[in-house]
Amino acid sequence: MKKYFLLTLLFSLVSFSQTKESLQKATTKFNQAIFLMDFEDIKSLTYPKVYEAMGETAFLEKLDQDFQNSEYRMRLQLEKVPFIFSEMKTINNVTFCVIK
Repeated sequence: MKKYFLLTLLFSLVSFSQTKESLQKATTKFNQAIFLMDFEDIKSLTYPKVYEAMGETAFLEKLDQDFQNSEYRMRLQLEKVPFIFSEMKTINNVTFCVIK
């Protein structure tokens, strides 16, 4: 499940952010939406191609099922995570930043 979260985070933040500062703001906003389990915000911050194949409703239901079920609960423990951002690098006209 951690892999799913990181993949979603990667796609959403790469698509919306252009500078390191905007990337940091987007990361904080996305983390806050996940901490509060605000699935609509998570969807709005996720790169559309991530959920288009399964549909918006199915994506929201999957998030709800992953975060709130009787077998296990995916829940962040820290409201403010100390993210570490690498320098922005451009490779073949595509900009990347690694977030730890």
